[in-house]
Amino acid sequence: MNISRKFLQAVLVSGVLVSISACDNKAPEPQKETAAPQAQISTPLAAGEWGPSETAAGTPFNLQPNGKSAMWVNVSGLDVSKSVEVTIGQTKGEDVNATEKLVTFTVDAAAYEKPGDYPVVIKELSSGRVLNVGVFKVK
Repeated sequence: MNISRKFLQAVLVSGVLVSISACDNKAPEPQKETAAPQAQISTPLAAGEWGPSETAAGTPFNLQPNGKSAMWVNVSGLDVSKSVEVTIGQTKGEDVNATEKLVTFTVDAAAYEKPGDYPVVIKELSSGRVLNVGVFKVK
């Protein structure tokens, strides 16, 4: 089998061209250093409107189907991925539902059976951040 010299040269040149085009002529890029993760700066907690802010002693308010009274608080900066606890004076709020902008909860009758001023506080349990909402007045 007689292969022509020009044919062999063409094949050889083609192979060289394919090899060259497959090579990347750029120098490898240096790897970018990734900064160590910084502690996330959390948004400050803030309370907006909330309610109700008062009731008569022993008088239920915002009565729910389960027979409990309920309160709500507009909030900002709350990290809802963390567990949230609410207290009214010494009584813990129940059925707490927290979103990025609103916290709702039911209130046991013990929280409003006696006249007095009871602080309403929201706490992110895992971070320890505390939001003093206001004072619930029982008259």
